[in-house]
Amino acid sequence: MTEPLCGRDLPSVVLIKHGRGSPVDHCRITVACDVTNPLFGPNGAAAVFGPQKGATPQQVKWLDDALEQFAVRTGKMDAAKTPGAGAAGGLGFGILAFFANSSLRSGSQIMIEATRLRERLRGADLCITGEGRLDSQSLSGKAPIAVARLCKEMGVRCVAVVGSAAADAEATRSEGLDRWLELCSPPLPLEESIRRASELVEARTRDLTSSEITPSLPSPGIPVEGKEENG
Repeated sequence: MTEPLCGRDLPSVVLIKHGRGSPVDHCRITVACDVTNPLFGPNGAAAVFGPQKGATPQQVKWLDDALEQFAVRTGKMDAAKTPGAGAAGGLGFGILAFFANSSLRSGSQIMIEATRLRERLRGADLCITGEGRLDSQSLSGKAPIAVARLCKEMGVRCVAVVGSAAADAEATRSEGLDRWLELCSPPLPLEESIRRASELVEARTRDLTSSEITPSLPSPGIPVEGKEENG
């Protein structure tokens, strides 16, 4: 075993428990997940997120097998197959499987409810959302796509400001995203992109002019700029 524990220790873990009467037993835990990946498999934690963290194909295969066997040993296969179990490298599974009174919820939906987004979008012409990297994985429950879907439902244009976009980002258009603005186009070194973030956002959003936004009629009784209200 290593200290702190890491992925290579998975085969050595046979049981996870905490003392009886723990205060945690009386808590209801709601986990906000922004992805729907299961713990293991082609769309699992290791296969999808491992390469992002630098794992080689061989390491991904080893980790995926180790996660599956871990779920088998602990008798938590149902939890492992739950959408969101693969979030944060399998943390979703860990909380769902080993903490009583726990559940996984879409983080995007929690955010939409907390900000009263549906109410705020009523009568809006345009909604601007954002994402670090826009790609097909964004369709797996990420907040910008949840926002785009809501905009599509309500007939509001939705534009995303993104750090970068992959070729497969085109799939997000069918979910309600009208267009996206890449901050790093052409690509910049990560450090420079971070340092110039505010400048890049301002520069890339200048072309979101009023002529591109479907105009809405003014509400009765509200003066229109350049005109005086009668009466």
